[in-house]
Amino acid sequence: MVDFYNDQADGLRRMLATPKPRCVTILSTLEDTARHLMLGNLAAGLKAMGSQALLLDARRYPRVGASLGARQSPCLLEMATDGRPAMMAVQKIDAGFSFASISHGRCHDLRREDRDGAMSTLFGELARRFDIVLTDAEIDERDELPLFALDQTQLVIQVRGQTESIKSGYMLIKRLSAVSGRTRFGVLVTQTEEHRARMIYANLAQTAKRYLATPLTYMGFVPPDDHLSRAARAGRSVIDAFPSAVASVAFRQIAGQFSLL
Repeated sequence: MVDFYNDQADGLRRMLATPKPRCVTILSTLEDTARHLMLGNLAAGLKAMGSQALLLDARRYPRVGASLGARQSPCLLEMATDGRPAMMAVQKIDAGFSFASISHGRCHDLRREDRDGAMSTLFGELARRFDIVLTDAEIDERDELPLFALDQTQLVIQVRGQTESIKSGYMLIKRLSAVSGRTRFGVLVTQTEEHRARMIYANLAQTAKRYLATPLTYMGFVPPDDHLSRAARAGRSVIDAFPSAVASVAFRQIAGQFSLL
């Protein structure tokens, strides 16, 4: 079993190290509505920058699809169970990017080792099909991500400019570092102005370096902007509805950062 997972890890690292696939896993400290708003607009920003982007829902109770207007469709777990191609679980969102779910809530009831083999293979298939795979994830009670394949992706912690969110973001970094030995994280700060966002990042980076020997990377910020909610009410991304809004500029800048990973 150890050899199997070592071989699988080596294979995934080789696959994810190739020039095309860029796989980013987002771990957010925000409530669902704010998190969904950020994910949808970030995926739209990647599309606007010319990337073929896939937003993958990997949470226990998937909800981001509903906020995007996604229809109920087969998930990756069903594809793995039936031996079907991963792309059969992928659908196109009106905003122009693609969406898929790893499960309809059932995947997390399986042991990680029972779901990893076929599911990780399908994840690799998707990584080869898209310029970037953006995964909305969470850690479980063992501080593990839902798929082994996600351990090999770039991890980005999303926080907002409030004390509890910042503390939660640091605890995510600490827990994942302890379990997986992860030594690098990106930090994305939303719903705050740039000077505050950079100060939050600097404090997190200093603390993580001092106590965890873990370097952080600044991925950008999104300022408060009522254009975000106005666009959402119209069922559109802010970049599409209000291309010159400050939030649109911020999402394009963040998408540029993600494209360089």
